Amino acid sequence: MLTADGFGDGANGSMWVGQKGKPLREIKRTTKCNIRRTYRYITLLLGMKPNEHEYKVMSLAPYANRKYSQKSYDVFSSAMQVDNIDFTCNKEVKDYFWYFQSKLRTHRFDSIAYGLQKVTEELLAKWIQNTVNETKINNVVFSGGVSLNVKANKGIWELDNVQSYYVPPGAGDESLSIGAAVRYLIENSNKIYDYMPQIIPYLGNSFNDENIDKILSETKDLSVKKVSPNDIAKLLVKEKVIARFSGRMEFGPRALGNRSILADPRSRDVVANINDMIKMRDFWMPFCPSILEERMDDYIYNPKNINGKYMTIAFDSTELGKKEIPATLHPSDFTARPQIVKPEINEGYYRIIKEFEKITGVGCLLNTSFNLHGEPIVASPEDALDTLRRSGLKHVVLNNFLVSK
Repeated sequence: MLTADGFGDGANGSMWVGQKGKPLREIKRTTKCNIRRTYRYITLLLGMKPNEHEYKVMSLAPYANRKYSQKSYDVFSSAMQVDNIDFTCNKEVKDYFWYFQSKLRTHRFDSIAYGLQKVTEELLAKWIQNTVNETKINNVVFSGGVSLNVKANKGIWELDNVQSYYVPPGAGDESLSIGAAVRYLIENSNKIYDYMPQIIPYLGNSFNDENIDKILSETKDLSVKKVSPNDIAKLLVKEKVIARFSGRMEFGPRALGNRSILADPRSRDVVANINDMIKMRDFWMPFCPSILEERMDDYIYNPKNINGKYMTIAFDSTELGKKEIPATLHPSDFTARPQIVKPEINEGYYRIIKEFEKITGVGCLLNTSFNLHGEPIVASPEDALDTLRRSGLKHVVLNNFLVSK
């Protein structure tokens, strides 16, 4: 297991070995993995919000012209290198912000994004490749804020010496709560527990039909009716976009069907519709596909059967994927950051996609978080209705109730 983040516990990178029936054993800790620090300052230098918009820099990178981006790449590659299972930093870099500002002053914005992303991918791939060679362990888990870089994760799982690769649904600091709880249980029971198969992202609050019915009974400006998964699928085919608030809220940064805006993935026109209605995302930012487990190989290349259930890892799309689900792919490089949907993990959401497949032949829906731009994800039925009223959305599903303007 490897971690990389901004800084914490006196380090910004660590390596651990796990064996069945034994606690994790730390083998390396470093203060020289400055990838996250570099990304934070470049986000700021590009006029975006540091500690929030790093993902925008990652998504911007594929648009750059490779020829004109070489100078930016050289600046980043000279600042930090991998040294076996550690990192070395350029001693010339005393202050990262001022160093990069001076070196990149005349560079194009997209070239800067490309250079940073390319070097990030190369550093992480080499670091993890060296760690696998050192430990002789090719089953890799990656966590920490840097592990949210889905394109770097793609380069890691594609390494020849990596057999399996896992990035948890809540890979940032939020997962410390789970780690602390598991450690407490282990240390106070004298047993080693295999918890990971039990930890799924649907750990938040939920509201039963009685709660929602009471709230809707006081709603006079919206129409309400009960619906089935088939009704929802038909509405998606007709109206293209709806929001869904159902079941337990997701843990971590990704909306995984229960607090999501859903859409027909077959035409890129729906992307502009969603942005006009509610999201107002930058033009280069892709949405994500929720793909039925049995249709995974139709839409993405995943020869190692990497765990792609949580939108934490990117994959190349297939030709059929480019044809049938273009609205869910990155517009420039056609990669996907999928949620592979299994019935045993989220049966309600799976049934909606399955019904959509029966109508259209496409076993996938576009999925993005249910929130207004700049606001937190909806956390209650009242939040969902308020967002419906204040946005261009026309419909929201609350459990089994369809609420429409």
